[in-house]
Amino acid sequence: MKSVTLVLAFLPLVVFSVLSRFLPHGYIGIADLAAAVIALVAILTSYPIWPPKILNTFSLALFALIAVLGFTLGKNDDRWLAIWGGAGVGLILGLMILALIPVMPFTKQFARESVPNAEWSSPTFKKINLVLSSCSAWPCRA
Repeated sequence: MKSVTLVLAFLPLVVFSVLSRFLPHGYIGIADLAAAVIALVAILTSYPIWPPKILNTFSLALFALIAVLGFTLGKNDDRWLAIWGGAGVGLILGLMILALIPVMPFTKQFARESVPNAEWSSPTFKKINLVLSSCSAWPCRA
């Protein structure tokens, strides 16, 4: 797995968490916009570009939606978004990862970048991605 691609996929969450923590609550839209831009960069720099990785696409949609809320709510009305945004985004991304496990573990798209095509259907490849995706969304002992 190319670690740069995976780090870039989670970078929007990190940037949003840091900015939403340190910017005044009236500027939560800026934190979300920065995270959405980084998610877009993650989509555009990943290979192959199509289909886009599920995690990157979901992050872009989520942060863009929250950015719209952040910019449309008044500076005093978005206080709840600033307070609960980081926890809410983490919870939503975790639930998305859990919901995708039966369909396609999110790590599978990243792992395919460095694993030969012949291995993609092997039980070991499938099991490793199932465990990695499960443990990223829910604490477990692997």
